[in-house]
Amino acid sequence: MTINQLVELIRHIEEEHNFFNRKAGHRVVKFITPRIDTRGEGIVVAVDLQGYGWENAFDSRKGQQETPSSMFNSIMTFLDTSDEDI
Repeated sequence: MTINQLVELIRHIEEEHNFFNRKAGHRVVKFITPRIDTRGEGIVVAVDLQGYGWENAFDSRKGQQETPSSMFNSIMTFLDTSDEDI
């Protein structure tokens, strides 16, 4: 994930997944912890999300399923999927 995508993700969380502005059934994010590889292009290699009663790690490093390019889409899908739809 690029730094620009991380900024877009943070804005999305602020607008639609905070305690006061969330859509019904969507997850509320309390904490977001990005891990940025500063060697080379400075890409986001992992993002940990924590909410009320849940946490999820998205990681593109060795042995993980996510790639940096698909991590953004995976996180957005996770956030915008209602808990009831899972």
